[in-house]
Amino acid sequence: MNANKTIYSASVPEVCQRFINGAINPPSGPSCFSSLYSTISGHNATFSTCCGDAKPEIYGDDKPCFQYCVASYIVAEKAMYECLKKSNINFGCTGKRDAAGNFSAAGPARSLSVGGVLVVGLALVGMLSV
Repeated sequence: MNANKTIYSASVPEVCQRFINGAINPPSGPSCFSSLYSTISGHNATFSTCCGDAKPEIYGDDKPCFQYCVASYIVAEKAMYECLKKSNINFGCTGKRDAAGNFSAAGPARSLSVGGVLVVGLALVGMLSV
């Protein structure tokens, strides 16, 4: 625990007190996420830098305590992950890790777009009608 957490906590909205340095799953994937409130110096600036072209968005319903960046595809999420991993800040990403703990390009099932499912479905129907 950071020695400055008690002093820092005074500036954090009460509803977010229990989420200092924490994060919950973001509303969409592939993406990386983090707390809006951290005791780590430069945390938000570092998170924003690692997002690259994606801009951090706020989430947490009507009591926002978290931020996330949506990656345009799994490789972009992997780049965010690698940047965040080197930065030593608290974060999470929706992609999977392999047995060795390395970020894998095999993202979660929800990263497959509706358009991708539609294309696969149409191809299947086309094959069946031949």
